Amino acid sequence: MLITLHIPVRPLLWLGIAGLVLVLVWPQHALGRVESCRRDPIAFLSNGQQIMMTAVIGTEPENVQNITYILRVPKGLTMSRVVYQGNSAVKASEDVRFFADQPPGSFTIATVVKTTVKDVSVQATTRIRQLVGSVSGLSHQQLTVTLQTAGTIPSPSATAVPSATPASVPTMTPMFESTPTTMPTLEPTPTIESVAVTTP
Repeated sequence: MLITLHIPVRPLLWLGIAGLVLVLVWPQHALGRVESCRRDPIAFLSNGQQIMMTAVIGTEPENVQNITYILRVPKGLTMSRVVYQGNSAVKASEDVRFFADQPPGSFTIATVVKTTVKDVSVQATTRIRQLVGSVSGLSHQQLTVTLQTAGTIPSPSATAVPSATPASVPTMTPMFESTPTTMPTLEPTPTIESVAVTTP
């Protein structure tokens, strides 16, 4: 007894072509994806305060040439040290430039990210305790965040309160100012001012 199977060839042919197209297109799409790398230097000031600067960069770490942070704080403060956290795969040189030339309660941080690829997205964020300012732009632009406090930020010993009652710190009233500032630059770069401040 002979059994004959009838298999429709045309649907299988279309399925094979669709699979081949998918295989040819998929790797190119995967290779074109953009990763996000970041570095998080923390500047320790003479009054015990810490300023955390974050640059989230929309490219692979090997495309980042250098990152420059220009930190401007109230007069009379000094920077005791800088600690780098974040993605250790970022091998770019990083430079924190410090200036104590601002009025009491004013902190201005400019971030410039230089990459080998043009127009890479960059988000620069600055955090001083509960104060957070963030600005987005592109590589090779000077991204500036200005944070204002209601006077100078007190030393940690003066504000030792339980973390369950963060509202009991009246001196940390967040204020935001996006006025043009005169910042030293490495070379002429477009400036983008921060437009938002959030408190966690």
